[in-house]
Amino acid sequence: EQNYRQALAIYKRLQDDAGVAMMLRNLGALYSLQGRDDDAREVLDKSLKLARKTHLDPVYLGRILNSFGVTYYRQGKIKEAAKFFNEAFQTASADTLQNRGDLLNNMGAVYHAMREYGKAEDYLKQALEITESIVGPEHPDTSLSLTPLAILYIDMGKYAEAEEHFLRALRILNAHEPVLDTRIARLLHGLSIVYRRTDRRAEAEETLAHTAILARKNIT
Repeated sequence: EQNYRQALAIYKRLQDDAGVAMMLRNLGALYSLQGRDDDAREVLDKSLKLARKTHLDPVYLGRILNSFGVTYYRQGKIKEAAKFFNEAFQTASADTLQNRGDLLNNMGAVYHAMREYGKAEDYLKQALEITESIVGPEHPDTSLSLTPLAILYIDMGKYAEAEEHFLRALRILNAHEPVLDTRIARLLHGLSIVYRRTDRRAEAEETLAHTAILARKNIT
């Protein structure tokens, strides 16, 4: 926080409105992560107003809107989050691949929460394609893009697709043990849900047992 405030003071002295707007955005995103919701909204609102007033580059405007959406999503205000994500999406084509992928993941999450599963699947698939194009199909970050799709497929009742995505994510992470044991445990838990809902009780119990082993390992 101190570093952001120091940078903010410098941009203000330089009368660099774009720099001020982006530092306010960074500060707001930090407050959101810290659970300081009121502070986050206040700072992001200042950032957004300045960005609109000065006709900030659409790429940076989109990033501010995305941060606003993330803040509302963390607060469980899904419709408000969707509003900001959708506006940010209008500028996404000019942004970096990484930022487009992050925004698509956010949009997938918000439409999943609103039970608009078709839209959620479309956005999450696009996010996965971007991740694979950046880091490759076997990178741990790819498993992060596979996971929300797998969870979505459970809610859609597409258990074969959910299992496929969980297993692929597990295969990727297993190559990076033991550093990623916690993420593997979460994937195994999701896979156990698929097995239970498809009446494969023995596989569900075996998977849960493996999950418990990993959980105890991380505690110790």
